[in-house]
Amino acid sequence: VSNYFFKITDTPTDATWLTSEIATCGAIVICKASLLGIAQGSATPSDASLATKKGWYLGLLSTEQVVTSAVTVFGVVTFSTQQPAVPLVGSCASNLGTSNVFSVGLTNAASANGTSQRYQHLSGDGLPPSPVAGRVTLDNGQTVPFCIGCTKDSPLEGSTPSSASTVIQPKARTYWYIQN
Repeated sequence: VSNYFFKITDTPTDATWLTSEIATCGAIVICKASLLGIAQGSATPSDASLATKKGWYLGLLSTEQVVTSAVTVFGVVTFSTQQPAVPLVGSCASNLGTSNVFSVGLTNAASANGTSQRYQHLSGDGLPPSPVAGRVTLDNGQTVPFCIGCTKDSPLEGSTPSSASTVIQPKARTYWYIQN
């Protein structure tokens, strides 16, 4: 199975935007031929090649699947993938597969994570949570943007728990009962 991540550029001011697909796809639909295919390790496509298509699609590796929602912040699309591990015959060991977080430019799928690759490996693997973005106002009144789950260094990334000396553990459970 070949899996992809798709980006479609709608042009609502063009009345023939969708009906022109009859020549490309044989029907009034968007098909893969309408979009520019981009391989994971390939260079960023030129503006000229993107202008001839109605968007792009990014090819994923064999058995790799998008497992989270996508979020776009400041023109960067972030989503995570997971590639399950093939279990060894007769093995009782568990393997969480390989998880990656993709950060790509919305317009051209260029790497937006500061590396030459469009993705970064998430340590701990398994199924990552969906990225969440927003703006928060700090105590000093400054409003700053945030994105949790958008980099391999996300606060949701698996890490070693704090040592017991820095954490105050509760001594007992507390139950609350609220009567209406």
